[in-house]
Amino acid sequence: KLKIVIAHLGTSFFREQASCMAKAFPNVYSDLAGSGAWKGLSPRDVGFYMRDSMDPGNPRYLTKLVFGSDCYVKYPEIQTEAIQHYLKILNENGLDRSAVDAVMGGTVSAWLGC
Repeated sequence: KLKIVIAHLGTSFFREQASCMAKAFPNVYSDLAGSGAWKGLSPRDVGFYMRDSMDPGNPRYLTKLVFGSDCYVKYPEIQTEAIQHYLKILNENGLDRSAVDAVMGGTVSAWLGC
């Protein structure tokens, strides 16, 4: 089945629409990439957009996020910093270890048959 990944959680212009699409359709996901804009995305922001408004304690929609990176390959410290920020976002939103592992690569690996 086709998987659709909305880049950058819709950026700041379409974040609400992107999160609604990811919540509404089982084959729609969003990545956490953003060419440095990731620094402006707080754990609270991600929780606001990706929590279930009817069941805010349930992190199920947060698992519709997948790791992504627009970092410059020749500057690995940027990617390391981004990964640490993404982990902070996920941990502060209450994802358990298996959900964090899914977001940080497990979901996409499964799509690819890895």
